[in-house]
Amino acid sequence: MAGMTRLIAAMAAVAACAGILGASAPVSAAQRQPVFMQIIAHPDDDLLFMSPDLSREIGAGGGVTTVVLTAAEGRAGIKPDTHNPLAYVAERRQGLQAAYAAMAGVSDSWRVQAVRSGRVRVELHTLTGRPNVQLAFLGLPDGRDPRADLGRRALAQLHADRASRKCARTVTGTGSPYAFCYTREDVIRALVTLLRRSGATTVRAQDPAPDKRYTADHTDHIAASAFAADAVRAYGRRIVEVDYRDYNLSDTPVNLGAAAGATKQRVFGLYRAHDYRINPEAANYAGWQKRMRYRWPRGTSWATGTRAFAVLSGRLYTWWRSSSGWKGPASLGGGPLAPSLAVGGGQVFALKGGQIVAARPRLSHGRWSARWTTIGNGAAGAPVAAVGKGGRTVVFTRDAKGTVSVKCQAAGGSWPKKWIELRGRDVQEGMAAVGGRAGIELFAPTRTQVLQWRQTSACGFTYAGAVPGVRPGSPLSAIRDTGGRPTLTYQEAGSTTVRQVRETGRTWSTPTGRLGAVFRQTGEAPVPTGGTMPPALGIPAIGVPAITGYGSGKAFALALGADGRLYVSARSTWDTFGDWRLAG
Repeated sequence: MAGMTRLIAAMAAVAACAGILGASAPVSAAQRQPVFMQIIAHPDDDLLFMSPDLSREIGAGGGVTTVVLTAAEGRAGIKPDTHNPLAYVAERRQGLQAAYAAMAGVSDSWRVQAVRSGRVRVELHTLTGRPNVQLAFLGLPDGRDPRADLGRRALAQLHADRASRKCARTVTGTGSPYAFCYTREDVIRALVTLLRRSGATTVRAQDPAPDKRYTADHTDHIAASAFAADAVRAYGRRIVEVDYRDYNLSDTPVNLGAAAGATKQRVFGLYRAHDYRINPEAANYAGWQKRMRYRWPRGTSWATGTRAFAVLSGRLYTWWRSSSGWKGPASLGGGPLAPSLAVGGGQVFALKGGQIVAARPRLSHGRWSARWTTIGNGAAGAPVAAVGKGGRTVVFTRDAKGTVSVKCQAAGGSWPKKWIELRGRDVQEGMAAVGGRAGIELFAPTRTQVLQWRQTSACGFTYAGAVPGVRPGSPLSAIRDTGGRPTLTYQEAGSTTVRQVRETGRTWSTPTGRLGAVFRQTGEAPVPTGGTMPPALGIPAIGVPAITGYGSGKAFALALGADGRLYVSARSTWDTFGDWRLAG
């Protein structure tokens, strides 16, 4: 994804994913480049939580607009603090501008203009040396400022006011042309205006549902994510949404390499020089600069040999393989959905709030539709699905306590009312399962190990302990090899090394020989290609590509571009991937 799809071949060589394609022939990447918009609460949230994705896209010349919702004055000027709050607002903006100019490799010079949106004006700054890099400031009060019209948590209160009866005044100087009292409706309209101006194809936002087991998040972060989602829905166009973990990043293993971490630290240092409240030695800031994680990793099971699925603007879309090639996308509805999907038993499983839901797609008279079913409530994690003993579809999820629960579909297609708790502790996003007639094996990463369960009956599972020697720093990918043996691929905690282990009988070991070509992205599960690597994809991709078989020795590599479109590379029986082609 942004800053993302980095392919590693033979565990070492890293190359950027590239190569755009057309329906029947490759097309120039210049015909439609992705545009990114970050919607954040404070002027350092993107630098801390969305990089290196952010810095790579700016460094590569991509179009980037960042919208900062609050003035981020905090408690400046409230005793015993003596700093002028308006001066602090200006200083934080200057720090963000310095960081962006450095990421773009141009001088720190900006042009300022007012953008009209309904009854308000938004302050828009354009980087002179890179006009496709912009910063927009709404100036709403910080959630920790008791002086605001609405008191503390002003941004969260605005979002909760569905009728837009309340308003919050911007933190601006006397006579400022940007002094307004924003309602909820004003905020959403302003974001839609900026989306339309930028032509954004991907929106990055903060954590919409922070994991309550770990460090508590800022109410402004959660409200900013909610506003971003509302704006995308109101905009009405297909947009890719990517959410990032925030404060609780520091509760997870380090997953950035030395070079990426050093770059992130250097860029953040340019901002920090303008923020008097940051202690350079603070452990939390140092920890955030060594990590980047998605709230909803997209996983590896979003495609089959003939269909692919993705969540765009909160709705489920599908692409499908026909006699004349890959077609789509077609909407299957169902929103608002989290972007992590699992495909199994002819169904697509997704997370909708605290519910696991399932869509059964159907093509009739050239039109796609889906029958939606609610599988169960109480889910905090993305679904994982597999087909096991007796051909039954089984769905796993994580609850708020960090334990794993399971439901098994009955022979008639119904689902039981209650989840069966498999227990486990500290389970993270990124579970993986392998199915088959011999039964399902489920693998659940924690922050220190991988837990394993084996299917013993139609809906019976036995805990098999922790997979020995595995310290996961990423979500997992799992397959059965040609001998039917479960094989796990993962990024090792505290490093960028991708490792693979295989179960033979009840013994785990590293397969002999070197691990072949692998799709790899920080924060996602590494995916072996089964042989050679496809050509580079000329635009950033979202999540890791999926590898799906469609015949003896044949396969597709499928990639969701940051432009919201699907790209396909076919592999022949000679183990060679062809050019990427645009589906549809």
